[in-house]
Amino acid sequence: MAERLTWSYAPEGQKRRYVTHFVSKLTDANGEQAEMQHWLDTATACNYFSQKEQDALLAKCSRIGQMLGTMMAKPEKFCHERR
Repeated sequence: MAERLTWSYAPEGQKRRYVTHFVSKLTDANGEQAEMQHWLDTATACNYFSQKEQDALLAKCSRIGQMLGTMMAKPEKFCHERR
């Protein structure tokens, strides 16, 4: 479920047009992707995934985290001021 929540937070924050709200939603999304990393570790430990599959998925989670971090560092690039 975390993977669905991660991407659902970003558009919700962006439509609000308030930088602090947007960053809050990005922070929520980043927390969800971190939780996903935990569950990937758990799934691999239970032999649901191979180590190779886990490594590929963790790389994607890491990239998502980097993108969210970039957006949190410069939220004004992603928020539109009301006119």
